[in-house]
Amino acid sequence: METNIAPDGIFKYWSPDTVAECMDGIDIDLYRRLWSLVKHVPTRQTTDETPDSEYSRNLAQIWHLLTREDQLHLNACAAAQNKAYWGE
Repeated sequence: METNIAPDGIFKYWSPDTVAECMDGIDIDLYRRLWSLVKHVPTRQTTDETPDSEYSRNLAQIWHLLTREDQLHLNACAAAQNKAYWGE
């Protein structure tokens, strides 16, 4: 039985296009898939004067649309980025 792969915490804040453009380790095929998912991310209506933030259009919301291989690769990229940034 296949288990669910939870997204790294960074994907609760980064949109698919931000991941495609800013995360190291994204190859051209995954880059294109991430950009193709942008239209599927639901946007939230805000009641204040601030526009929707990247937080409201995050990759975690559509994580289930990615293949298992993409999920594993993205989590590995996030772990490498966290290690490089935080030294963890």
